Amino acid sequence: MKKKTFWSSFSAVGLTLGMIFFLWTPGVSGDKDMKFQGKIVGLACLLSHGAMGKGGGHKKCAIMCVENGQPIGLLTDEGKVYILYAGMKDFKPFETAKAHTGTRVEVTGVVGKLENLEGLTVNAVRPL
Repeated sequence: MKKKTFWSSFSAVGLTLGMIFFLWTPGVSGDKDMKFQGKIVGLACLLSHGAMGKGGGHKKCAIMCVENGQPIGLLTDEGKVYILYAGMKDFKPFETAKAHTGTRVEVTGVVGKLENLEGLTVNAVRPL
């Protein structure tokens, strides 16, 4: 990875992680679980070089990024991206989502919104 690309990715990831802390606000979008289908993607891949989960190379890169602590998202079948994050009481579903990086899944969780940023507290993951 080139030095400039690394720092661009690092900055984008830092901003994303900072925003995650503000996303979790009970009641922002209701406390109702919703289901979404799509592919678990590495957000660093998506933001730094537009990898949209297509092709075999993305999966390998995304897994490497996630293993090194990069954030993940859900690229829905409709083309929308949600930042995925763990619930405050149960981290297991989020860990399951990380284990399915690069694969198509159904994620159940509560949507959090902050202006133009949307995330999803991961409450359950089911491979498709």
